[in-house]
Amino acid sequence: LRALGTAETLKAFDKLAERVQKKIMRAALRKGARVIEKAIEGKLEAISPGQYGSGELARAGIRVVAVKRSRVRIGFVLLTPPRDELGIDADDPYYYPSIIEFGSQRQPAEPFMRTSIDEQSDAAHAAIADAMRAGLRRGFK
Repeated sequence: LRALGTAETLKAFDKLAERVQKKIMRAALRKGARVIEKAIEGKLEAISPGQYGSGELARAGIRVVAVKRSRVRIGFVLLTPPRDELGIDADDPYYYPSIIEFGSQRQPAEPFMRTSIDEQSDAAHAAIADAMRAGLRRGFK
């Protein structure tokens, strides 16, 4: 596994078995994704519910979901709720989280995901680094 960090951290990380490395990285990446998830939810609560329907998106929230496990990739994605949880008809061509994020002909974009990621990337990286250090301490015991 490749990881970014101080030389000391990387040296300690490389000494661990690969399965332990994956376990530490999975937990650390989840912590980083949770930081961004909370920021996105904060932005959703700030968006006026009347402006975008009933406020279902803020109530349903964003989910952190692990990508399908493989031997070469570990990661998490942030997902908006499916149509049925938001009360959107399956035949409706519009999916309003994307309209809020990217805008439409009549609605200007009000990006809540991209701005949250940009604003919280340093905090997410710090959370990942802290979780990796904590995992390394646990890995040696």
